[in-house]
Amino acid sequence: MISLVLRIAGWLFALFSVGIMATLGLRLFEERGVEIPWGEAWYNLDAGSLNLAQTLVQRYASPDFWDNQIVPLLQRPVWQGMCGSALVLLMLAIVFMVAGRRRRRRRSFG
Repeated sequence: MISLVLRIAGWLFALFSVGIMATLGLRLFEERGVEIPWGEAWYNLDAGSLNLAQTLVQRYASPDFWDNQIVPLLQRPVWQGMCGSALVLLMLAIVFMVAGRRRRRRRSFG
């Protein structure tokens, strides 16, 4: 049963990864919105969640972590963030599928 759940989760991660890459492909094909910074795209999508993320990271982690680690990521183009997200999801899919693989029992002849 657990192997089935792991394999399903792996397939879902793989589908999400393919969906991200398809969205990126369509954006590249239409030549819109792939060169804007990741932070600007997030702000345009939902400014409140960006502000909440900043507040939480600065309060519970470190203001320096936000300034030195997160801000440079938010200044990168959207296509780099989408490729990175798709790659992470694809790696998770592989890990879950391998973990959920059914093991074959060896038969001993003798």
